[in-house]
Amino acid sequence: MLKQLILENWKSFHSADLEIEPLTILIGANASGKSNALDGLAFLNRIAQGKDLQVALAGDPQLPAICGGVEWAALRPATQFTLKALVGTEDDHTDYLYSITVETVPRVQLVAESLDRLQLRPKTEKNLYQIHLFQTDPVTKDSPSIFTRLYTEKKGSPKEMHRSASVLTQLAGLTTLRKEITEGVDTVLRDLENIFILEPNPSQMRGYSPLSDRLYNDASNIAGVLAALPDNTSS
Repeated sequence: MLKQLILENWKSFHSADLEIEPLTILIGANASGKSNALDGLAFLNRIAQGKDLQVALAGDPQLPAICGGVEWAALRPATQFTLKALVGTEDDHTDYLYSITVETVPRVQLVAESLDRLQLRPKTEKNLYQIHLFQTDPVTKDSPSIFTRLYTEKKGSPKEMHRSASVLTQLAGLTTLRKEITEGVDTVLRDLENIFILEPNPSQMRGYSPLSDRLYNDASNIAGVLAALPDNTSS
């Protein structure tokens, strides 16, 4: 479950934390940043689905751009932004903190990325035990690749990655990873992929829509979704 979203130099936010509960309602005046916070969630959702960083911001023929696209993704005069997500697990004792930093000038590419596992220990020990499941090394602007240190209980094993997509998705599905890394990557990817932002568009909701078990983001197929719901009326 997604528990917290942290925004740094993202659009209109210099630094902001958004606590997320099972039911979270955003309210505020016009131009107060509600849509920009939702765009941060949308960006994380897109990269979790395997979209390149450029496409996640600028869109493609099948995917609309994040509002403002690449040009307004980083709070000016900054040319890079950081998004962090705190993801919880069912046991309530383990959280994962995911962080990604992306630069937008001169091109959209990865600057830094990390995934930490946070575990609460018994009171007789240190309260919080943290390990770096992976973290990237510092990178120069002109480098086409970035080295990622994978958790090995020592300094970390380096692995070369490309900078056009998130390390998180590049690690997904690899069979040579330690169990701890695989569990963390799978947990965070699953939660980010399940982000669903509903932005109803009344003008698109009036037409016919076929039966469906999945609601579109603009709610254009809501009639088909409602019609497909099971009838629980007992005879």
